[in-house]
Amino acid sequence: NHWDDDGFTPDYSGIIRKLEGLLKSGYVDEVLGLGHELIAAGSSQVEESDDEGETAMEVESCMPVIVEALERSTLDDVDKLVWANVGFMKEFKLRKRNGPVSLPG
Repeated sequence: NHWDDDGFTPDYSGIIRKLEGLLKSGYVDEVLGLGHELIAAGSSQVEESDDEGETAMEVESCMPVIVEALERSTLDDVDKLVWANVGFMKEFKLRKRNGPVSLPG
């Protein structure tokens, strides 16, 4: 357990379920906004973690929902590219530290 310095891997499955629920209910742009926050907070968590990449994989597991929100968002195509470039470059930086980079979706 994490109290004994054995490490602790966060569980992002609840976040994924909530994002999927919001997306299903039509809150596409809201999910996209939360995606920015998630990437930023997840990047910080990964930087502070001392594991073999498990924390990064948990953060990465949320990316398919965020990509779907981006595809369905009201942003025009140019803004979608800008969003993806800014948002996913942060994710790639955290993945670079923890292993091979893979595109979500």
